[in-house]
Amino acid sequence: MKYILLFLLLPALAAGQRAVISIDTDRVIDTIDPNIYGLFMEPIASTRTGAPTNTLYGPIYNPESPRANKDGLVQDYIDAAREL
Repeated sequence: MKYILLFLLLPALAAGQRAVISIDTDRVIDTIDPNIYGLFMEPIASTRTGAPTNTLYGPIYNPESPRANKDGLVQDYIDAAREL
């Protein structure tokens, strides 16, 4: 019987507690591998270049690409996705 009473009172006792989340932005554990945030996109065939099909290959995010916009996204993919 005492366990049933404890079981019934436990949620009421826990409800009075306050949860606190602390984020320490100065604590660095390690760098995040950029491949974690990658994605796979099927090659896109585009007719923008005048050729019947111009298939795009490679990563969508590539800040080193000469075709990358200010955010590092390859502009060809954005334009081809707009066509779709």
